[in-house]
Amino acid sequence: MYYNDIADIHYEDVLHNLLINNIPRLKEKKVGVLLSGGLDSSIILSIVREHYDVIAYTVGVEGSRDLNNARDVARRLDVEHQPILLSREMVLNAIWRLINKYRDLSVVELSFEIPFYIGVSRARERNIFTGQGADELFGGYSKYLKNPSLMERDIILLIGRTIPREMEITRSFNKVLHTPFISPGILKFAMEIPMDEKIGAERKIILRKLASRLGLPEDIMAREKIAMQYGTGVMKILRRIAKNNNLSLRELTDREKIKKVLYDEAII
Repeated sequence: MYYNDIADIHYEDVLHNLLINNIPRLKEKKVGVLLSGGLDSSIILSIVREHYDVIAYTVGVEGSRDLNNARDVARRLDVEHQPILLSREMVLNAIWRLINKYRDLSVVELSFEIPFYIGVSRARERNIFTGQGADELFGGYSKYLKNPSLMERDIILLIGRTIPREMEITRSFNKVLHTPFISPGILKFAMEIPMDEKIGAERKIILRKLASRLGLPEDIMAREKIAMQYGTGVMKILRRIAKNNNLSLRELTDREKIKKVLYDEAII
């Protein structure tokens, strides 16, 4: 089906139905959701809570944007919220484990996988849901306003590199990652939607309409996207670690240099 050939289609309704169909039927009654407090993860939380008892987990330093926003969302949706407060030692341990397992990580990839790794490792539930993929599929990043063609490149990178890595990280903790936005049906649907239906004067038009249908508060729908490494405060910790050890950010992926930092700080 080519959705752009159908007059007066409500894309948000189609997406809602596809997302519901991508919520697996699990034997466990309780699941975890990694919640940033932004639009994507709030949509997933809103849908998943209709099927399961949910604990929302948020990784961040105290006072970080993600932590504050997520507390607000969890309160409004009446969902149990568990903050995971970041420390320098937690971040260093995550760096060490990630760069030993994934030798070709860029520093950007490292910066957003650290909060993911810590969140999955600390969640008590076996099944973990995220809003991963919504930005790439529905126009979440500001760079898409100038160059929408970057969306296709980012989708390929997401499916071919990021998601397989995050699935593997989750399995290493004997847990299962669920990414409802990423399925063959939603991928096909999203790719067939005309670009001006995704991005206009604002980004993620369809997701904002879906959030409205779900009854999410207006201010949640209006929140601007901020990358995980900044919303959690991880990037500030990384910059501090690099500065205190006379390293560049890129050198934080160097195993020997990080090993020395860990030994100097008696972490390993």
